[in-house]
Amino acid sequence: MEKDKGVIITRKIQVRCEDVAFYEMLRDLNKKVFKMANRMMQKLYLADAVENELMVQNLVAKKAELKPFLYGKEGAMTEKSKQNIPYEVSAAEYSEVPSTIRAALASNVFAKFKTDAFDVSIGKKTQATFRFGMPIPFMKSAIAGLSIEGFTMFKHNILWVFGRDRSGNAKIVEGILEGKYDLCDSSISYEGKKTFVNLVVRIPKVIHEMDPNRHAIVDISWKCPIKVNIGERVYDVGSLDKLEHMRLQLQARYYKAQVASKFSKGGHGRAKKLRALDKFNELESNTAKTLAHGLTLEVVKLLVKHQVGKVTIVCNEPSSDENEENKKYQIRNFGYSKIKELLLQKLKKNSIYIE
Repeated sequence: MEKDKGVIITRKIQVRCEDVAFYEMLRDLNKKVFKMANRMMQKLYLADAVENELMVQNLVAKKAELKPFLYGKEGAMTEKSKQNIPYEVSAAEYSEVPSTIRAALASNVFAKFKTDAFDVSIGKKTQATFRFGMPIPFMKSAIAGLSIEGFTMFKHNILWVFGRDRSGNAKIVEGILEGKYDLCDSSISYEGKKTFVNLVVRIPKVIHEMDPNRHAIVDISWKCPIKVNIGERVYDVGSLDKLEHMRLQLQARYYKAQVASKFSKGGHGRAKKLRALDKFNELESNTAKTLAHGLTLEVVKLLVKHQVGKVTIVCNEPSSDENEENKKYQIRNFGYSKIKELLLQKLKKNSIYIE
């Protein structure tokens, strides 16, 4: 029987460091990491293309000559040798970058290559490229002396900045310290002048006493937006009135900001004058995500309360006649796919079987 690996979550936590050298190191890494990732991906696709061409032409002798070039020191055409290509490229060309970063990046690049290789070969996708500003990955071994105050990374003391901590990030760190959760390979990124650690944690599944014979149907519909059928009873989660209220509230706030921007100081370009309006794109996306999280959490609580062991998820799109009525309740970035994605994640975490 396969061992339960739990659920992997990522928490974005702000950090700060009093040592200026740490930020200089991050700026230097930021310039190198995306170039290193692109070189790794190029070498993987090159090795794959050359191997396929040699197999088509059946050039066995030529293949033997190119083995060391394509697969490094091992010179063998195995899955393991392909997996070593990214790390060997980084070790040869970017030896000054810490090995914990090179190893984590190599693992991420190879996973992306393995996922996309077939689709790229049939023209469904293009080769993945990495851009400046991508998160800098690192292995969990790079974090030393972890505590509720902070940790040490590359000989620099780094402090957590939890703020009001509405997401409970401090509890996640406490869980790691107590051994409840497992720390995984994570990454560090910039957002404006702030620095964040994207902390990846494996959380064990919550085991509830569920009845495997009790079945529920979760109907994701725009009208409620979610109906839960358990036996002969139907439960409504969420309401159209709340959706309309949130949409009108966001619309009113956007209109006020739009009027106020008329009086903002000019002379610095259109982008700066309309900066207040640009914030609403992110605000609406975050509002939709928060609403979806709240709805799916209520659904899972309802299923756990009734000890439902099996769940079927149904997504009902509105008909053409209902589209006009649907428009006044719509919030952009709020859709069935996001609700379904979050619901599947929470059901898996609570050990509820999905049909």
